[in-house]
Amino acid sequence: MGFSLATQRRRNLRGDFSKSFDRPAALLLVLLFITRSAFSQTPSGRVVGEVRERQNNILPGVSCLLSLAGNPSQTIKTTTDALGKFAFPALAPGSYTADFSLKGFQSVRKTNLELRPGSVLELIVNLAPSRSAASMPNPDGHIRVLDSSVAWGTAFGKFQIEALPNARNVGALLESQEPSTVTNRLDVGGLETGIPPLFGALGASWTENQYALNGFDVTDPYLPGRPLLNPVTDSLPQFQVTSGAKPAWLGGSGTAVMLTTPPTSPALHGDATLFYSGRSTQSDNMDARLRHFDFPGPERLGHLVDGNIQLGGKLPIDLAPWPAFISASTQLLGKTLGGFAAPIDVHAYTVLAELTPIARDGEHLNLLYSGQHIFNSREGAAPQIAPSATTVGNDNFHQFQARWDRTLSPNSLLNLGFGVVHATTSSGIQPGIQGASILDLPLLTQTGPAPLATAGVRTRLQANALYEAVPAALLGNHNLDLGLDWERNYISNRWDASGGLEQVLVSGVGAEAIRWNAPTQARQHVQDLAIFAQDAWRPLSWLQLPLGLRLETSSGRAVGAENLIHWTALDPRAGLVVPLADRGLVLRASWSRYGHLLQGRYLDFGNPAAPAQQVFRWQDVNGDGQVQPSELTQLLQVSGGAYSAIDRGLARPFTDEISVGLSQNFGARFNLGARFFRRDDHRLIALLNLGVPFSSYAPVSFLDPGNDGIPGTADDAILTLYNQKPSTLGRDFFLLTNPQGDRASYKGFEIRLVKPLVHLWEFSASFTGMQTLAPTSPGNSVFENDTGFLGSLYTNPNTLLFDTSRTYFDRAFLGKVTGYYVAPFGFRMGAVAKYYDGQPFGRLLFVNGFNQGPFFVRATPRGHPGGFQTQFNLTLDARVAREFNLRRGVVSGYLDCFNCLNMNRNTLEADLTGPTFQSRVPLAIEPPRIVRLGVEWRF
Repeated sequence: MGFSLATQRRRNLRGDFSKSFDRPAALLLVLLFITRSAFSQTPSGRVVGEVRERQNNILPGVSCLLSLAGNPSQTIKTTTDALGKFAFPALAPGSYTADFSLKGFQSVRKTNLELRPGSVLELIVNLAPSRSAASMPNPDGHIRVLDSSVAWGTAFGKFQIEALPNARNVGALLESQEPSTVTNRLDVGGLETGIPPLFGALGASWTENQYALNGFDVTDPYLPGRPLLNPVTDSLPQFQVTSGAKPAWLGGSGTAVMLTTPPTSPALHGDATLFYSGRSTQSDNMDARLRHFDFPGPERLGHLVDGNIQLGGKLPIDLAPWPAFISASTQLLGKTLGGFAAPIDVHAYTVLAELTPIARDGEHLNLLYSGQHIFNSREGAAPQIAPSATTVGNDNFHQFQARWDRTLSPNSLLNLGFGVVHATTSSGIQPGIQGASILDLPLLTQTGPAPLATAGVRTRLQANALYEAVPAALLGNHNLDLGLDWERNYISNRWDASGGLEQVLVSGVGAEAIRWNAPTQARQHVQDLAIFAQDAWRPLSWLQLPLGLRLETSSGRAVGAENLIHWTALDPRAGLVVPLADRGLVLRASWSRYGHLLQGRYLDFGNPAAPAQQVFRWQDVNGDGQVQPSELTQLLQVSGGAYSAIDRGLARPFTDEISVGLSQNFGARFNLGARFFRRDDHRLIALLNLGVPFSSYAPVSFLDPGNDGIPGTADDAILTLYNQKPSTLGRDFFLLTNPQGDRASYKGFEIRLVKPLVHLWEFSASFTGMQTLAPTSPGNSVFENDTGFLGSLYTNPNTLLFDTSRTYFDRAFLGKVTGYYVAPFGFRMGAVAKYYDGQPFGRLLFVNGFNQGPFFVRATPRGHPGGFQTQFNLTLDARVAREFNLRRGVVSGYLDCFNCLNMNRNTLEADLTGPTFQSRVPLAIEPPRIVRLGVEWRF
């Protein structure tokens, strides 16, 4: 909403945006389905190819075996036909091993075949006669692998999730192993357990990211980019992250995180894990530098108990001997934060159960339930926030899925699915806290109760259908996917404010009072329907053309309001894959258009039931620090649902993306890839203040004391700011629209080197460089410096000062490295190192004494050139593990070390103009070294 700038900045720094909610609703659940691929509306992968002699003669009758890495029981067998060709359709994404054998010929094996959703791996295999074995080189060198997909991202499998040290949640894996992803915090040793990160890849907006569980959307429809659940890795054997060149079955312009539950198996198997870390296993990284700044201390661990139990196999029921899988996990976290005078407790409980009533050749039916409860005793905790001003978080998530697939012919597959998501969440005022919330500027200290409490519900109904086929050759070979996705979201939000009032002070003196229309409740619905087609067309033996088309219509309306949004867009995708040499050099290029997501938050505008505020000038005549009705004088500003509208011509924003990349396989030993990209956002959405246009302001020359914060020195400057005319105060009316010329651009490159796990060791390294140029709201937080989160940009002329520069997730340079080694005596060692360049920020200048009340402006751009960056961040995590074979099962012991170097680089620095600005005063640093102990039993 169009809150006052001081209030908006305070809320953004705390992350206190509205969550959305209401009471749970009764649901009638209809269950139906699965595909052997992991995602019911996401196409499965395929492995195809042909086998020849070294003289290029075709070889029919060759035995072809394909097995999923880490699960050799899942092996598929076929033989080459009369033309020497073979095909494995409908495969779950993951890492595979292929074996080829024929009597009289050397057997050939190809390992580490990474298969992504919807991709096609083509293998050209040459077998050598057995009698020539002595003169033949390594048979692996005779396999050429061509991936028809142009999508860019990362596949997280059993190795990345289990062999390398991580905080056992998806956000931590993105932070440490996804090359182009930057998160809004560092999760050292699980300190951020229960709090999903916000993240951006390639500098793009976090509000465009989407999460799916088995192909069903689990993203918050009110404010996308946040998952409705906190994904933990215990029940996720693999997941896929797609950040660029997305195929047509994926919408939105951000990153798609596609989570996968394990397949059910009739064989009895189980797993139990327990990890522990505590204050006694944590170091101290305070040093003389931090003590010089009187830094109150970093985030520190009290205890973290992280456990999981899994059991799979056929149910012991005579009438229903169905394969099933169940997983239950809990994370109990206690921690403290320097400068915050209360402990913080987070509890997370997750359960998942999957059942396969039908599992026969050509047909599968899977039913799934997933549930999660997360409690956070101190949401919004920060050194400048009093414990009373935080909120109590209670989030609950429930999902039901039915997924069905059937093989229609050897070359076609049909998938159908239906799912229900029901999530409730609340951020309540701390028990027993009364009175008015108090905000003191410019240091943004918060006392009293939290300014707003939120409660609400998200209910989503989903259905999807997918037809996969390898049609008869027509102008070349095809791999066709046709699909439909439908979802309808019911959103309910309730807001409440203690006493309906918030007090704003300036250096301890009363300045403003904000009157809310709380308690209030708003309801809305958002619907989306998409039809897509994707084809991997091979018109020539040396050319693959991935082509896609997505037709999507999105609509939404608030209950009881005339604020309809309706968008229809046609998004084409095109690419090419060209082998440039027989030895594994491949060129990939793509062009894609992505329509942006319809945020349910947009529908608060023009809705009288949505929260609204009136900002009054407050003259604390009696000096008691409490607002009296007679002390409220001039109405300065109004904002919110009752003082806003949605442009009837509001158009859907979209992103155009171009990428070009080269990859080189060096046999089975190394893969080197480089990608260059350019993205452009068009028709971005923002607010315009029609009630108080720019003509309502008078220019004023204002002294900026410069980076040293001292007037009269050489770095002083005169800024032109704008003072609102008294006659226009309180006449605000905001329009949600597409401001003319509002666009953003992103460009950069990504380089990856991967050495798969062969001959006892693994290594990977990535380096990403990026540069963004985008207009965003004043401020430096993830909720201000982002193109997708609505703020104060364009609402008054002061917001345009240095408005276009780098965005929050543009770190300029990123580097991530992993290593793994199978050591003697059964020990296994893994390490993950990551480098983040400094977070960009601009110096802020606090302005007081203008007619419209106090506010902040940017005095410099964000990031270079002309702006600033925090210190770089570097962490090294390591693991030592060993397995012990028992009569039944295997026991593994783990010793993990996070931030092994015990570094304490700044992650947040003071950005307010003042004499200490140039000293780089730390507001937050990297948490200290944490050692974690773990044990696992598998049978």
